[in-house]
Amino acid sequence: MKRLFGEILRLKREKINLSIEEINLNTKISKHILRKIEDSDCSDLSSFQKKYFIKKYAEFLGIDNEIESTEIFKKEDLM
Repeated sequence: MKRLFGEILRLKREKINLSIEEINLNTKISKHILRKIEDSDCSDLSSFQKKYFIKKYAEFLGIDNEIESTEIFKKEDLM
């Protein structure tokens, strides 16, 4: 079963023992948006915002290549 992008990010964040607050301080992505990303619920964000915030979060965690292989980056509306 494929993992959702939010689950991948959350698991990596937890593995390296970082809080949402620490991610927020380092990436300047709001805690609200970070929680929505981790829930894989970006329905209220534009395609550009989805890709930008998820990529920025993944880059901070050092897993941007892993995230780019998930379905959210393969969908046509995010290109």
